[in-house]
Amino acid sequence: MTQDELQASALYALDMLEGEEKQAFEAAWRDDPLLQHDVTELRETWTALATLAPPIAPPASLRERLLTGIKKPAPEPPAVEHITLSPGVFLKFSNNMVWQETGIPGIKVKSLHVDPERRYATSLVMMAAGAVYPPHKHRDIEELFMLSGDATVAGYLAQAGDYCRSEAGSWHDAIRSENGCTFLALASLDNERRLEMA
Repeated sequence: MTQDELQASALYALDMLEGEEKQAFEAAWRDDPLLQHDVTELRETWTALATLAPPIAPPASLRERLLTGIKKPAPEPPAVEHITLSPGVFLKFSNNMVWQETGIPGIKVKSLHVDPERRYATSLVMMAAGAVYPPHKHRDIEELFMLSGDATVAGYLAQAGDYCRSEAGSWHDAIRSENGCTFLALASLDNERRLEMA
């Protein structure tokens, strides 16, 4: 007998199979003396076990406590930018952070983390409709993950869920957003921008 058959036999013996599963099992059970024997033995075992100790009624308050625990909503995030969960682990609450100007029209950031030794940052970047980020050279690996909206990179339209990776030393043309967008950026603080716009 397979593990699936054994499980189905146990559920059937406990009268816990329903619908199509029950019908399929009964169709097989009718023509299989071994299955019939197994179900009979399982039912006798359950009956014997039930007589060993009387059932204990749970306290009346248990049901209410369980339901209260299930209905309890997740705690609201604290009104701070971040908290330390344990040594080396922190959680940042983006909704409690203020968008910072970048000096590029229509582009703002929320700095999530800065590695001062590596001169590397993780940021949320928001581009307004029509905003353009100038061409630039990457001093380190740059990774962009689109969260919402649209941006055109090297002539290709990137939308939510799309990802762009640039190796250290590479260049790319201006990033433009027709309708506005937000993306996660992991990038060097020392990227070299071209002042002329493509």
